[in-house]
Amino acid sequence: TPRPSRRYALRSLNLDHNQLDEVPDDFWKLTSLTHLRVDSNNLDAMPASLWQRTNLKTLMLDRNNLSDLPPEWKALQRLSTLTLSRNDFERVPDCVWAMHFLKILHLHQNRIPEIAAQIVQLAKLQDLNYSANLLTEIPAFIRKLKHLQKFDVSKNEIPVLCPEVGALTELKELSVAKNLLHFLPETLASCVQIQKLQLNANKLSYLPHDITNLTTLTVLDIRDNAFTAIAPQLGRLSCITDLRMDGNEIRTPPAYVCDMETKAVLRFLDRLDVAALTAELDLTNLTVPKERTLIRQAPALPSAPSLSLFGAAVTQCI
Repeated sequence: TPRPSRRYALRSLNLDHNQLDEVPDDFWKLTSLTHLRVDSNNLDAMPASLWQRTNLKTLMLDRNNLSDLPPEWKALQRLSTLTLSRNDFERVPDCVWAMHFLKILHLHQNRIPEIAAQIVQLAKLQDLNYSANLLTEIPAFIRKLKHLQKFDVSKNEIPVLCPEVGALTELKELSVAKNLLHFLPETLASCVQIQKLQLNANKLSYLPHDITNLTTLTVLDIRDNAFTAIAPQLGRLSCITDLRMDGNEIRTPPAYVCDMETKAVLRFLDRLDVAALTAELDLTNLTVPKERTLIRQAPALPSAPSLSLFGAAVTQCI
């Protein structure tokens, strides 16, 4: 049996997957505890005494049956990570709004119908996850979370993405997948640090014209939307390494181009973009899957007196 002095000096404790119905009320004895995980248990309440653990920095309570937290927890002022995903919350507990040093707040898969105005009190937030709730809008005051780097509101019922999202200039990952979006605000182009943009499973048919400003974008997911064409200007974003377009009825570029690797698709789009200005379409050195046809029908251009296919491994051209 460990000596009490060592037990009470414990800094990190993981109690995941233990079928716990309650957390012992004498947790206050763990005076050095900074990281506590109690995921995947049967908890429907937490002890109010935990507020005495003011050194806590990480608290993970995912996959339980929680619907509220003790108001005394507002004293957890050093907490930087709080995860409450897959519980029974219908609102964010009031004590959370007093945790002013939170950087990570995960609320995935609850039954929360709105992003409350008090969220602006958490000015240091960098990672906010409201996915799989009951949201129907992104409020304009979201612009005040200036330090957000990850924002996930996927799997909700949001019909419009507010233009104020453009004020989140430190944003690196944005997921609005599986909502009801028909268009994106032009202000999204102001989020110039975005690296991952997940737009899949909406009703989108076009992208903002100035999306070419997103020169750090590496992942673009537009699967399962209503796209019939991809603007050639997208080819300017050579930084993209993962372009996902399945589940659309895209005719431009042709399906056999869409089946190519991302870099080849972007090269094709970029050359279409250039051809609109020069009336010359150059398809040399495109990566073509073996025994696949590159062009069955020449893409429609305003005027194309010069067409170069040198080195493109073309098997048929009409």
